[in-house]
Amino acid sequence: METQQQQHLEAQQQQREEGRKQMVALITTFTTMTDKREQHTSISQQIAIPNFVPFDSTTELWTDYWARFQTFIGANSVPVGKQAQVFLTNQSRVNYKLLSNLASQQSPPKDINGLSLEEIAEYMKGQFDPARYVVRERFKFWSAMDRKPGESVHELAARIRIRHDAVTCDFPSISDPLDEAMRTRFMCSVNNEAVLKALFKQKEGDLTFAKAVAIALETEEAAKVAKETVHGVVLDPIHRVEASNKRSPSPRDGSHRNSNAYGGRDFPTGTCPRCGKIDHRSAECPFKEAICRFCQKPGHLEAVCLKKRGLMTQQVKPISKHRIQTVKAIETVPQLQQSICMEGKQFIFEVDTGAGDNFCSIDIWKEAGEPPLSPVIGRYELANGQSLPTLGMFETIVSLPGDMSPKAAFA
Repeated sequence: METQQQQHLEAQQQQREEGRKQMVALITTFTTMTDKREQHTSISQQIAIPNFVPFDSTTELWTDYWARFQTFIGANSVPVGKQAQVFLTNQSRVNYKLLSNLASQQSPPKDINGLSLEEIAEYMKGQFDPARYVVRERFKFWSAMDRKPGESVHELAARIRIRHDAVTCDFPSISDPLDEAMRTRFMCSVNNEAVLKALFKQKEGDLTFAKAVAIALETEEAAKVAKETVHGVVLDPIHRVEASNKRSPSPRDGSHRNSNAYGGRDFPTGTCPRCGKIDHRSAECPFKEAICRFCQKPGHLEAVCLKKRGLMTQQVKPISKHRIQTVKAIETVPQLQQSICMEGKQFIFEVDTGAGDNFCSIDIWKEAGEPPLSPVIGRYELANGQSLPTLGMFETIVSLPGDMSPKAAFA
């Protein structure tokens, strides 16, 4: 009886042991399958995440790129712990180096892989968000809105809508529209690169219309002083104003004379009279020993020769036909007039030894019988720099009264 009971207990114990072994084997198999499934899922996720275009500040705003990246990681179910690594692996070498430098400048220094996505976003916004350049962006927006030739109204409107700098101008933040309008109009009209550079450095909230004008004045005055320091001060000649009862010269009195276009000076302020350049003084000119090929005199080049350019005489341009106030230089060359015979008629001709061509008015041309005209070769200017209109050129026989040897002349 005791033997049978003992055998029965041993059989039950053996069954329990076999059941335990089966349970251990089953648990082991399940664990292995779970690990393989997780590994397969991780690999599948890595393979499923597509590439994302790197950020390029020349083609896209940072705010737009960041919004697209947020959509990308959400659509591809990128885990939070992997979002920073996904961002870094899709950037260019330049952007990666910038972020690496940021990590090394932290206290304590970090590895680039230790940066969180929030730290990366904050740094990229500080580097590439153009909000700090509102003054420049508004200038670009308003100064480049001219309608192109052949462009329709719809095309012009579409071009304005898609301009990136319209977004970066931050128009809603304008608190004083009138001051903003005057400041922007002033910047678009100042036409001075140095002034614009100085204005672009100012913060939007600090730059008013009055301050923009003050900066422009300081910048131009500083440039003038620096130029005078380097090239020396060129003093303008002294003139006197006197009353004149002389009538305005008639076109029948003769030809136009060449005059000085620089207010009594032979050259503009700061220009070297030896070579015509502005980067040195005349005493330091490398051509101060050169021989002019036109007048054969030393000390200047042919390009600035006074005799060739006809700057030896001056003429005050009349402003009315009645009594006028004229401005004359203290030292002026008196007019030299000569009677001549042309086409059988006598005229008064003003002699100008520095002029290379002869001119007459339309009335004299008509009185001479309207000789045939040929096209004019070259371009002529008055003393004030304005263009001298000409109808044409003709050749005629000119002689002095009582002179039996007529000469051919162009008029």
